[in-house]
Parts: sequence; C-alpha cells; structure tokens
Amino acid sequence: MTSPTIRARIPVLIARRRRSAGAWSSESASWPARTTFTSDDVWVDGLSLAAVAASGETPIVVTGRTKGCVLLVHVDVVVPRLGRTPRQVWVDADLSHGAVRVEHARALGHHTDRLARWAVRSAYRESGHDPVRLPEDLGWGDVVAVPCLADLTVSDVAL
Repeated sequence: MTSPTIRARIPVLIARRRRSAGAWSSESASWPARTTFTSDDVWVDGLSLAAVAASGETPIVVTGRTKGCVLLVHVDVVVPRLGRTPRQVWVDADLSHGAVRVEHARALGHHTDRLARWAVRSAYRESGHDPVRLPEDLGWGDVVAVPCLADLTVSDVAL
C-alpha cells in the first residue's frame, strides 16, 4: 500500500511525465479552462465529474465558465482485441461531432497506470477516431469523460 504522501503526488508525477513527452499542451487545450486531473477523476471549475456521472443518466454535458464542455458517457459494450484491431469500447453517445476530442478521453473511477489502446466508438453509429489510451480493465458501465472544444447540448450527442 502506498503512503498518503506518495498517493497525493501521483497526479503531479503523471502531469510531469506528459509535459516532458510533449502531449500536455495539446491535451490541456482540449479541456475547458480550470480543469484539473486526479488519478481517478476530472474536475471542471471545482466540480467532480465522477460525482456528476453518478447522479444521472448519460450522456451528460458539463459546461465550464469558458468555451468548451465535457461529455460524460457510459461504456455500453467492450470488444476484446481481435488480431491487429485494438480493443473497442462502445459508448452511449454520438461522437461524430467535430468538437469532440476523443483522443483526450479519460476514464473516471480508475486508479491504475495499466493502460491499453482502445478504439472508442458510438454504439449503433460509425465514428472513426484514433485509438486512445484508457485503463486496461475498462468495462461495461464505466464512465468516460471526453473533452469538447465547443459548447454542445445533450441533443447534439444523443443516439
């Protein structure tokens, strides 16, 4: 078991690693201003997205004080890796809107550093996105937060 001091530093260490890899600037620009990340949650303007997801049906659109929003979706179907095709996760929202940044999606409620490549798709709709790194143990009912560059409504992403 890790000590509370080490556990508190994990998000900082992850942020440093991403910054050094050059991915931090493009990822942070996809999220609304005042977004912070922990090892298992995303906070927008002091609001826990894990708590928001637990309180309602998805898809949910969370807007911040600035332009952009976060789309919260549930995992409907998980398809294992088949040959060279990455694992697939099908979610309960239409991800084909141009403002949706699936490549920066984050799973909520997972304390793991074991990541795998996942192709995130809309259930019942074709949407082509590059694979994203999400927890290896992602499963049915898990919640994924997806940043959007524009303000969307639930009707924009409902299936």
